[in-house]
Amino acid sequence: MWHLTCGTGDSRAGTRMAVSLHRPEALALLYRPRLVGPDRLASLADQWRAAVRQHSLIRRWDQGFFAGEDYQRIDQQLTAACGVDWQPLARAMAEVMAACNGFFPTDMLLFWRARELARMDLLQLSDCVESKYENVQVRRPEP
Repeated sequence: MWHLTCGTGDSRAGTRMAVSLHRPEALALLYRPRLVGPDRLASLADQWRAAVRQHSLIRRWDQGFFAGEDYQRIDQQLTAACGVDWQPLARAMAEVMAACNGFFPTDMLLFWRARELARMDLLQLSDCVESKYENVQVRRPEP
């Protein structure tokens, strides 16, 4: 079994960069396959099995370990990124993406979560059925 780092392997907000944004020469320098020893392989397998048994909806890689959770943290971050005034949903989503460590929430995941939060009356969307989030405005309901 071989360990290959995808990109820099650093998933911390502020330092990560999508693999597609690296120059091929930079990726070639990062490409250093390492053999995974039996102890590390067994440890990773045990961690993964435990994460699967938890039935977690999200699995983060945090400081060398898998951590499972539900959507609560992402939902809180998305709700916090929205004010009571209308703003582009894409702006709120970008704020969450930029600050999320150990797990990179995609635009489609955040768009889905925004629609779910709107169904729970925790957010208001200008058009809940809009297929392009770029056109959607969002705000938190006024108290």
